[in-house]
Amino acid sequence: MGHVDVVVDYDLQPYDYHPVALLVAEAGGVMTDWDGNPMWMGHNVPVVAAASAELHAKALAAVRG
Repeated sequence: MGHVDVVVDYDLQPYDYHPVALLVAEAGGVMTDWDGNPMWMGHNVPVVAAASAELHAKALAAVRG
């Protein structure tokens, strides 16, 4: 419903993010690990998801310090 524009989470399992990764992408958002790499099955890493590419870039910059 668009209530959250950016989510940063740590140590998610694939079953935590795979159900929403497609929804984020179909809604025009971006979801990657903290290095900006696409998510793939088997990843157990920190996640950055954002409603737009611009917000995603800002979130990545923030988590990288």
